[in-house]
Amino acid sequence: MTFFRTMGSSFGTAIFGSIYANQLAGHLAAALAATPGVDQRALSSPAGVHSLPAAQAAPIIQAYSETVQTLFRAGIPVALVAAVLGLFLKQVPLRGVAKAGASDVGDGFAMPEARSSQDRLEVAIARLMHQRGRGAGPGILAARTPRSNWPRPGA
Repeated sequence: MTFFRTMGSSFGTAIFGSIYANQLAGHLAAALAATPGVDQRALSSPAGVHSLPAAQAAPIIQAYSETVQTLFRAGIPVALVAAVLGLFLKQVPLRGVAKAGASDVGDGFAMPEARSSQDRLEVAIARLMHQRGRGAGPGILAARTPRSNWPRPGA
């Protein structure tokens, strides 16, 4: 999933970047023709454009604005097609899908479970008792840490 998202964003950036570059070149050429005497080095940064007099900066800012509007106009059909395709995608329930497909590999690759920690502890003790037999219970209880070493509540 992440791979396809990365590929989609890469292609999207490349496509919309080339649309932006092609549109900006034409719009800036028209803006520079309308405002003679503008130093083209001022166009390399927003601070340079804002340092120009208002009469010279307005057509340049308008050129950038028209270019961005063109990008949004090109993006609207793409978004609409994606929304329509999204409506026709099959719904797949996410909870339990990995566990159902797992073949005894750690509960479906460590998917979070809805069981409480006490339930999980009971299952772990039952597995241990099953592996070692019923006689293992007293040994497990004897091996636990003495209660006097446990931290006190609120300490």
